[in-house]
Amino acid sequence: MTGPEHYREAERLLRLAHHNSYGDGNDAARATALAAEAQAHATLALAAALAHANGEVPA
Repeated sequence: MTGPEHYREAERLLRLAHHNSYGDGNDAARATALAAEAQAHATLALAAALAHANGEVPA
């Protein structure tokens, strides 16, 4: 998965987490799990962006 793909996945998961927190889903445990997964993807997207900015190619 590329950096931009991680970023898009993080956004998608956050939308699902929000839906499960405040929308019709109303499942706090699922929302928490989705938010944690989104955070992992956001962190990977940031790592890829920093590597790219420093001229490094992520493995």
